[in-house]
Amino acid sequence: MLKRDNGHNKTNNLYFSLKTFNYLILKIGNFPQTSLSEARVKLQELKPLRQLGRCPVTELKDLKNKYDLNNKKSLLNFLSELHDKLEKSSSGAVGIESILRKGRSASEVYDFLYDLAYLKPRYTLMFQDAHIEQLSPGQRGSLLLIFYLLVDNCA
Repeated sequence: MLKRDNGHNKTNNLYFSLKTFNYLILKIGNFPQTSLSEARVKLQELKPLRQLGRCPVTELKDLKNKYDLNNKKSLLNFLSELHDKLEKSSSGAVGIESILRKGRSASEVYDFLYDLAYLKPRYTLMFQDAHIEQLSPGQRGSLLLIFYLLVDNCA
């Protein structure tokens, strides 16, 4: 790994690619401010899960894909199951206090979970089962014409 200063008080990580024979700048990742001792404790907590063949990230993705978040009943079932998983992953007798970061409260987690502000509607125009970004200019024109004819009140 080669490092160089780019003049902006940041250090880039340069790696030599054997595929392209060029130097590449790679960002390794964003890591939260965690002490080494806290990271070791977290690793010890996650090792038994891995030995059981479980991965928390994969389980959360599977949970999200299991439910249709556009359907009210399905969304409520998703929230209920997610709440149960949070409660089960906590080692404390009451609530989820044992799995929270320092300075955070359980009410903040529950407010975030049940506020649903992280769910944002996405609207798109579709024509013949294709999103508008995937259409050719001619197809986009046809879609626009159909859209204008549908909303025209003069007819």
